[in-house]
Amino acid sequence: MYKMNDLLIGLDLSAMDDILLEYTARIATYLEPEKIYLMHVAKKIELPEDIVNEYPDLVKPLGQTIKEEVNKHAKRYFSEVLQDKCELIIEEGNVENRMIDVVKEKDVELVLLGRKTELKGKGIKSHKLAKLLPCTIAFIPEVLPNVLNKILVPTDFSDPAKLALEFAGLLSGIHENASITCFHAYHVPQGYHSTGKSYEEFADIMRENAKRRYHVHVNPLDHKDIIQCEFQLCEHGDEGEDIYGHAIRERYDAIVMGSKGRTGAASLLLGSTAEKLLDFNKQVPIFIVKDKSKNMGFIEALLSL
Repeated sequence: MYKMNDLLIGLDLSAMDDILLEYTARIATYLEPEKIYLMHVAKKIELPEDIVNEYPDLVKPLGQTIKEEVNKHAKRYFSEVLQDKCELIIEEGNVENRMIDVVKEKDVELVLLGRKTELKGKGIKSHKLAKLLPCTIAFIPEVLPNVLNKILVPTDFSDPAKLALEFAGLLSGIHENASITCFHAYHVPQGYHSTGKSYEEFADIMRENAKRRYHVHVNPLDHKDIIQCEFQLCEHGDEGEDIYGHAIRERYDAIVMGSKGRTGAASLLLGSTAEKLLDFNKQVPIFIVKDKSKNMGFIEALLSL
């Protein structure tokens, strides 16, 4: 079973912070993490040496101002219990590098980031962090769903997809009537003509094979009774678009998917389908589930190059 001990929220001191804190408060009340890290990475202030010499404490009030601002917002959304678990982290420098360092140092399992569309500010470089962070990442849109009772889990029946289902099972406990729907986009392979089957006949074969694989996939899971599966023929080859379209049409409250794609080392960073889904998705909270124990060494090596 997927475990959740420590959370980290990436804050940029914009209106997006309120949305992130509100959403985190909703899920953290149930998940009961041991720690919640509120992290802001500030740009380093470059001051002339003569000003620094004349005003040695000039930068200190900035840090204090940030602390007061973040604490004020946290108190608005967090219960006293959650406030007691909070630790504020203010860093300077490169956002990606500093956040990866903190995730490693604090053994963080879940990072929550904002996904801006209309709100002002550049925000945190969430797309780049999605590739580099070794742990599970949540991208939260500007408009939050009222509940979290319909969870969509795209699946290719791989181990990362099963890990995503385990994480979805954890989230499903937040709402007593929650349901989980797997979504499998199947394809008719090129060269099907050589089999003597028509396109429609081969599509039926692929669908029935997917159904068999699905039952094997979910059978070991404790929460399999609340899981169902939708099967969709993907004719244009863009699974990310199919997943997002299905999530919007059926009004899902969250998308949870594993990070591993089908193509070599790049899949350890994100996965092609997950990356395309991030491009499309502007309305639904999305959780990209990663196996941190397998990813950390690879990402450390990458950053050292």
